[in-house]
Amino acid sequence: MTAQESFRISSHLKDIIGRDLVTNEFIAIFELVKNSFDAGATRVDIEFDPDQRTITLVDDGRGMTAADVRDKWLFVAYSEKALATPDNYRDKIKPAGQFAGSKGIGRFACDTLGERLALYSKAEGSKRVVKLDVDWRLFEQDSTDEFQTITVDLGTVGEFPKVYNAPSPTDHGTVLVIKDTRQNWDAEAIHRLRRDLAKLIDPFGTTSHVSN
Repeated sequence: MTAQESFRISSHLKDIIGRDLVTNEFIAIFELVKNSFDAGATRVDIEFDPDQRTITLVDDGRGMTAADVRDKWLFVAYSEKALATPDNYRDKIKPAGQFAGSKGIGRFACDTLGERLALYSKAEGSKRVVKLDVDWRLFEQDSTDEFQTITVDLGTVGEFPKVYNAPSPTDHGTVLVIKDTRQNWDAEAIHRLRRDLAKLIDPFGTTSHVSN
């Protein structure tokens, strides 16, 4: 006599597919910028606030509805790019080390960068901004907890959060506010990041200028 069973998933999965794959902070930001371009963004701004220990990424991509966040962003390893579109030039640009790419786990780069995440997104035609709050520390308390039983907060707000040095999205776009950063972003680290991002913006080195 047999019975059908299924795998159980430990909350430790978050680290295995997150910080163990997105191996450092530069690759993590590279992945998030790449995700923005894959969402149709023509502009991505990154703002650092060392005093508040935050990193804010702003893009003008397609944005997401609450259903998109629930059915796609929160669906671990779901990747529209892997399912529907061929590799493009961004997939051929790899900084040193591993990267999440079309595996659908680049969103866990947020965990590599900070302990908490506030995601704001607005799809074209939507009247309100979707807001998702994730506390990655909740997944680290007890590895016997099951991954899918740890909850996150999903709702809507009237507008995007204030961004000091970049324009907020208007009709559509996404803002990621990564809080309680895990690394020290000093001038040297930011300079290195700019150099690495230049490879994404201009992979073939055809221009000598990359915007701040």
